[in-house]
Amino acid sequence: MKYLLRFALALAAALVPLVAAEVFLRGHRSFNVDAAGAELNLFRGDQTRVREVYTLDATLGFRPVLPSSVYGEHGTLRNDYPDEPPAGKRRVLFLGDSVVFRGRVIAALRAVYGDERYEFWNGGVSAYNTAQEVEYFRRFSGRSRPHEVVLLFHLNDFQSTPIAFEDAQGRLQVIAPSRHPSRIVPWLFRWSHLYRYYVGASRTPDESDAEADIRAHLVELRDLCASRELPLTVLVLPHLAPLPEWTDVHHRRHAWILATLRELEIRHFPLLEPMQRALADGRAIQETPGDHDHPNDEVSGYFARHLEEQGFLRSEPSMGRALDGDESANAQR
Repeated sequence: MKYLLRFALALAAALVPLVAAEVFLRGHRSFNVDAAGAELNLFRGDQTRVREVYTLDATLGFRPVLPSSVYGEHGTLRNDYPDEPPAGKRRVLFLGDSVVFRGRVIAALRAVYGDERYEFWNGGVSAYNTAQEVEYFRRFSGRSRPHEVVLLFHLNDFQSTPIAFEDAQGRLQVIAPSRHPSRIVPWLFRWSHLYRYYVGASRTPDESDAEADIRAHLVELRDLCASRELPLTVLVLPHLAPLPEWTDVHHRRHAWILATLRELEIRHFPLLEPMQRALADGRAIQETPGDHDHPNDEVSGYFARHLEEQGFLRSEPSMGRALDGDESANAQR
């Protein structure tokens, strides 16, 4: 009995400071991630509107409600195309995050290629990373029965798959943790402000987990498309700023994804060159000043014309060895 009492006292001595710290954090900050991750702004604001479009998902963190006023039953943004593509038309499905969702690059490609031979389906989901985009295609947007698939890779795709939950006020909270989710206890992250503080304080800048995750899901997408005989192309969006303004992180991520796509023999087109051309012509490239993530219509036009010159869309894409953009263009000459 004496030992049991000592154990209880020792346990209380350990727990009381932790409980006190938790109560303090909850009382002074109703919600704070404490550098444990990035809170996605997409889910702030009118929760009624948010819930009309998005729902929680055990694997994806969150996903679109299907169908809704924004997304159709195929998992893509609503459009006027028929369920069955007319004879002679190729259905091109675009996967990606908010850059795809906002549709500027797709609209520019549609303006260049026209509607006679192609349908342009938008499977973008704002704030998604590569892992989510691939899983969403596998479970949902693949229902659109495309003839080919285009993934737009964004340098912020190194962001981890988020942890999503309802907070005490019933709001949908979505946080991309600063550590890989496999290294986090999700239920504790949802519940405890103190644990979030610990996650934030112990984070490191190493991106090896993110790189491994991206590579694994690119392999999954490549193999999934091959099993369905769907040509796959990846477009690599640059950081939307002049090269001298890029940080070491931007340079490293850009070099890594291009090297990885070459290694995996996935056909791809870097969009750095047309962005530099637009800047040299004195064009604005950002959707809004200071937004390095979203291209405006003008630079999207540069992207589309460059891709058309490089032979991006073909009437009957081959399933041979994957080529990068330059090799693909040379192969067609």
